Amino acid sequence: MSVNLEDGIDFEEALLLLSQTMIVVMIGFINPWLNVSVPKDVRIRMQKSPLLGAIFVFALAFSYTRSIAHSLLIVFLYFYMKTMFIKLYSRGT
Repeated sequence: MSVNLEDGIDFEEALLLLSQTMIVVMIGFINPWLNVSVPKDVRIRMQKSPLLGAIFVFALAFSYTRSIAHSLLIVFLYFYMKTMFIKLYSRGT
């Protein structure tokens, strides 16, 4: 789906633009070459934030699926699978 500015921007197009912008911003904070000016304690807090994780997963999913409901389901499944993997691999230590 592309954004057509000639007929105005509807909700899904605006959400797509915001999602793609969020992905670029989050990658900018993660990438060591791009985050030189970001203090280390801010980066650590951002990496540990479940809210930012959920926003990033939603933005990535919405950019791919273009469906709000599908993207919300992916966010739920992401946290479920993340918890299951942590439990699975924490048993061995």
